[in-house]
Amino acid sequence: MDSYSFVKKFYKDKLNIPEELTDFLSVELVIKGCAEGLSNNRIANRYGLDNEYIKIVLIELFQFEGWKKDLDFSPLAVYNRNKGELLSYKLEVVNVSPYVDFDKYVELSHDICKKYNDVKKELDKYYG
Repeated sequence: MDSYSFVKKFYKDKLNIPEELTDFLSVELVIKGCAEGLSNNRIANRYGLDNEYIKIVLIELFQFEGWKKDLDFSPLAVYNRNKGELLSYKLEVVNVSPYVDFDKYVELSHDICKKYNDVKKELDKYYG
């Protein structure tokens, strides 16, 4: 049994955490960093992760390679302020950051934040 399989089994058997949440635990920092508007380089430096790993995780989950540079705002903060409501999120992003390609990235950043918050709620049931 490889190390990752052992960890997943431990979380499932001892802590009663479903496998899909165990999978999320392994990528949580990447998704959180991206939701906060951090570039892949910043995520790598902050958490000691490999840039290629970050890119692979984001492509697998969102078909997105990650932010090339830090955003000038935190999508996650905007998402939480707007309680996840897409229209108000879009309006605030347009007002706070003229640099975000509206058509291409605003809904994607919203989806990343939603994914992060949804799974975080599930994790909080176990760690809360």
